[in-house]
Amino acid sequence: MSFKPANHIQDLQYFGEFGGVNPSISDSSTYTFLSAKTMFDTFEGNADGCYLYSRHSSPSNLYLGEALAAMEGTETANVTASGMGAITSVLLQLCQ
Repeated sequence: MSFKPANHIQDLQYFGEFGGVNPSISDSSTYTFLSAKTMFDTFEGNADGCYLYSRHSSPSNLYLGEALAAMEGTETANVTASGMGAITSVLLQLCQ
């Protein structure tokens, strides 16, 4: 059987915030908080599902990472804003 990565995406199910079958595209670059405690917890890395700035992460990037990981059969995938960001993250992982 040949390797067909696109077949793995069909197992990745997403049910959106408003019941959409496909994930919505989040075009926000910054996010707001309803309470100062939630903002503090997010800055500390203790709040899941909250976003600070789209360069760090966004709902669209997280879904893309999940889809790429499912296609490649890996635990996770990292999505970067540019090719240079991807190259830099690899080089920094290799440096000791």
